[in-house]
Amino acid sequence: MTIILTGSSGEGKTTFIKQLISFLKTEDVSVSGIFASGVWKDGMRDSFYVVDIETGQNLLLCDHINTPGSLKFRRFFFKPGGIEFGLNSIKNGLKSGPEVLVIDEIGGFELVGGGWYPVLTEVIRQQNLIRILVVRRTLVNAVIKEWNIDKPQIIDVNDNLPISLGKTIKEALKKIRYFT
Repeated sequence: MTIILTGSSGEGKTTFIKQLISFLKTEDVSVSGIFASGVWKDGMRDSFYVVDIETGQNLLLCDHINTPGSLKFRRFFFKPGGIEFGLNSIKNGLKSGPEVLVIDEIGGFELVGGGWYPVLTEVIRQQNLIRILVVRRTLVNAVIKEWNIDKPQIIDVNDNLPISLGKTIKEALKKIRYFT
């Protein structure tokens, strides 16, 4: 089952996903994957840290500083160490056998082969797993097409509450557990 959590930039997708993760963990649902925590400076996003949901560890993913080895995409410089950390967090999360795997966020960088692209096909193919992919509203159709996602549930952060989605996920997990 694939859930695409969507909204525009700054509408609270990451805040929503953090609240959802917190709710699911209190309900004894195993959750792994990553989310990207933004840092604001002068009213704009200045940088992002990638956070491993299982361990809580984080590492700088991107900022506006061109350091050796950085990969420029649009207005950010992505750090190879941050990308590797995020990829390893996703891979390790899959190995741990979670019920829910979160990837925040899949964007233009992934659509051109960067960021989390190397693991997304494997994540989409996983059986008996609820995938939550955070995607900007303008990129939802491109992401569905690129990874050939079959019948995703598209959830807009403006139209839903984290606890409501959490309860829906709990119900879906009952069915998954019954058939495995």
